Amino acid sequence: MTNAKIIIIGGGTMGSALARQLITARRFARTDLAIVEHNTGQRVRIRQLGFKTVASLSAINFSSVSVVILSVKPQDAMPLLDNLNGRINSKTLVISIMAGVKLNTLSRTLNHRRVIRCMPNLALTVGLGMTGWLAAPACTSADQRQARNIFSAFGLEMPVASDDAIDRITAVSGSGPGYFFAFARDLIAAAQALGFSESAANRLVKQTLIGAAKLFKHSELPPKDLFKQVASKRGTTMAADAVLRRSGYA
Repeated sequence: MTNAKIIIIGGGTMGSALARQLITARRFARTDLAIVEHNTGQRVRIRQLGFKTVASLSAINFSSVSVVILSVKPQDAMPLLDNLNGRINSKTLVISIMAGVKLNTLSRTLNHRRVIRCMPNLALTVGLGMTGWLAAPACTSADQRQARNIFSAFGLEMPVASDDAIDRITAVSGSGPGYFFAFARDLIAAAQALGFSESAANRLVKQTLIGAAKLFKHSELPPKDLFKQVASKRGTTMAADAVLRRSGYA
């Protein structure tokens, strides 16, 4: 029986990344944290990362747990919530990163009032994530401070007022990295079509996008004005933008 203070249920890409960032950012000691993962291969990988892992909820002493983080796939959400019903201490904060599972559904199915729903994105794996979050009315100010402490380990955090706002955040920052990577993929393909090797195209596009992202981050100008700094009248960038707009890409 483990007496960890922080339990992450689900040790996949996101769950493992959450654990790494919480330790890297020194939010908790490694001994405070345990990951519940039923897949044997995943448990081996997690242990190799230096984290305590258990195969089932029955191995957790929930009376000692301060925070439970739910990090399983949405299709596995309801069986997990049903299994957790009645196990969680009333003083424990539950944080869900399961996409599409509403706050009321979490609270009702768990029979637990101190629940926070959040939507981080993939960039949390390098400490540059964006996390939108929604707290149930029963969450105390201490619960919300704890949530901010956890989410800030992944990057920036933003509280919102409704489930609908979480769904909109999912569309923007949750899926946003996917749009970015799709653009990078297509730009690399275009560079190769111009005659560059795959490695040269990758190098060109990575540095271009990293530089543009840093410029966007540090500039006080909005994107439309930054675009004007690149796109001169009747130049190649302006012409390409027109083509993208006609094609429906932009």
